[in-house]
Amino acid sequence: MKAYFTLVLSFSLAFNIHAQEGQFSTPVKNKVSTNPVNILGKDNTGFFTAERHDKEQSVSITRYNQSNLKTEWTKAIAYGAGNPDMRLEEVVYLNNQFYLYTSTFHAESEQLRIYCTILNNTGTALGEPALVHYTLSEGREYAPDFGIELSPDKQKMLVYFDPPFERKTTEALSFKCYASDLDMLWEKEILLPYRADVIQVHQFALDNDVNLYMMSGRKHSDSFSKLDKVESGKYIMFYYNAKENKLKEYDVTLKDKQIASVGLRFDNNINIVIAGYYSLDYKINISGTFFYTFASKGGGVLAASFMPFKKETTEKYAAEKPDVIPNLFLKDIVILKDGNTLIIGEQQYRAELVINDPVTNAVRTETQFHFGDILVSKLEASGKHIMNTTIAKHQYSTDDLSDCSFAFYTDRSSSLFYYNDKPENIDPAKNAKWSAGSSSITMKTIISDNGNIIRDAAFPNKDKTYALKPSMSRTQIDIPIVLGYTSSDSYRFCTGK
Repeated sequence: MKAYFTLVLSFSLAFNIHAQEGQFSTPVKNKVSTNPVNILGKDNTGFFTAERHDKEQSVSITRYNQSNLKTEWTKAIAYGAGNPDMRLEEVVYLNNQFYLYTSTFHAESEQLRIYCTILNNTGTALGEPALVHYTLSEGREYAPDFGIELSPDKQKMLVYFDPPFERKTTEALSFKCYASDLDMLWEKEILLPYRADVIQVHQFALDNDVNLYMMSGRKHSDSFSKLDKVESGKYIMFYYNAKENKLKEYDVTLKDKQIASVGLRFDNNINIVIAGYYSLDYKINISGTFFYTFASKGGGVLAASFMPFKKETTEKYAAEKPDVIPNLFLKDIVILKDGNTLIIGEQQYRAELVINDPVTNAVRTETQFHFGDILVSKLEASGKHIMNTTIAKHQYSTDDLSDCSFAFYTDRSSSLFYYNDKPENIDPAKNAKWSAGSSSITMKTIISDNGNIIRDAAFPNKDKTYALKPSMSRTQIDIPIVLGYTSSDSYRFCTGK
């Protein structure tokens, strides 16, 4: 699912992991599946959420007091202006302002146009919508998704289009870079020197000097649709220097190994880190991690390594082959304050069950989507493994996947994972399956700096009708930890402990 709300806070976190259990906010009536809700960001004393109302062409921004979770104000912002085709693309909170990105399709010119409206910190528009980008398309349904990336200093914005599917033909990528006041810094259409069947670029990053990085590889959201094989071919990071109008490439292909999942992040010195998992058999049987660091501003290689998992790590997973972890997908890459890196992965797979009805003798097929163990790998700046720690869990769903997976937080020394689970799994020796929609607790698992695991039932899910919603629980929110919960007709937030 496309992320409609973008969090733009610093990743500097500081919280007391032994704080007492928090409290829940007042429930808000809402069909969350119809009107998605997300945390936008925070200021010194509160945090902001956004609730979509696509049918009414509006978005509601709410400010919560972060100490008691009481609602301080809510403002509905209309964006249609009489145009029934106008749709919400993104809401960004940046530098104490909101940026409302909307789109509309112009049939005569065959253009999908993106507009941005800047709002102050109480949701009042500071000007008229400004045209910030457009792309040619035969229709809205054929247009690529709109995307936005922010520089590490949160002063510049890169806007672009990225299709939700693999490109079939070689085509130029169109970028525009803006300052926070929407002053355009540069624009460029970049035609990469490779065929579409060789290179697929879907990850983008912008540094503080407005240089662009592009990483090839499959879109992460495609993990459930292609679980049987790993893409072969070349893996390349492209670096574009806008001031000099020069394109440079770095080949990170692993030769006799296949990259299974890849991500890129800036480290504490704004060098670019590329890391992920590799396979040896063109399947999602993960054998280890790979790790590259390139100097900022198009510099050379600072680190390059691959590290296989030790037997003590792989033997915890039931695999047909030894020394591999099956169905492990990259979920996040976190650069720690001390320069070490966390690579966080989760097992994901799909199962088809044939069910026979003993009364009617009818046969039907049920598809289950499974979310299994979490693997946390800590790497030195060289890419060498410091630790590999496994959190045992097993969740599955047949339709709505939003209650599965986990919410992750870190104070740069310990890591916290929150997820829906069965109460009996508080015993580390147990790992009963939890199915979405059934009663649950919010399980909290802490991994200390040395890899020790502490498992705790944070609290029973409120009124037994609410479930933790990981997509509403953002990692970058500061004190306190904020978790999102939903029921069939409402949502609420809770401070973690």
